[in-house]
Amino acid sequence: MINMVSFYCWIFGYICGSIPSAYLIVKAISKTDIRQYASGNVGSTNALRVLGPKGGALTLLGDIAKSILALALPAYLGAGRYLFYAAGLGAIIGHNWSIFLKFKGGKGVAVSVSVLTLLQPIAGIISILLFALIVWTTNYVSLGSILMAMSWPILLFLFKQPMSEVYFALLLFIMIVIQHRGNIHRLISGTERKTSLKKTENIE
Repeated sequence: MINMVSFYCWIFGYICGSIPSAYLIVKAISKTDIRQYASGNVGSTNALRVLGPKGGALTLLGDIAKSILALALPAYLGAGRYLFYAAGLGAIIGHNWSIFLKFKGGKGVAVSVSVLTLLQPIAGIISILLFALIVWTTNYVSLGSILMAMSWPILLFLFKQPMSEVYFALLLFIMIVIQHRGNIHRLISGTERKTSLKKTENIE
């Protein structure tokens, strides 16, 4: 019974995460397909590049909202922390491999940090501040995302949280590293794209 409930929470989280916020918002505002512009990634950073700060912020809010929705079911059931892990992981996988976009999607950063912050607010907020500092000083969103995710298991371990929480955070970090393989190679080679918070890409 417990395994079935976990499975249902995972499925619910996956469906919520699959809602392609960036795709829908860019399509509604600019009548274009976000997958055809800038990095082609279906996420908040690429929406920022295509639409500018307002569109990027709106997309980010959409990603946060679907993360909250994904965790609503385990919160309602109230049957154990593992249900939150299942739903949160489902939301991240859904975002990265959306059923509505032929199993394509984003890189899971916004959804991952939303889930982590909902489960561990202090660690989440500290990591967001770290992300903001890195992006502010380097303009590399990918670098900020990777280092932010790296901080999650470290912070939870230092805060003496249950090892199940640390392992969950470590899993999220590994998933983000996998999704950023290309970015890591470009960072090393010095060819990674920088992101401006003030202008959009030319999509004409």
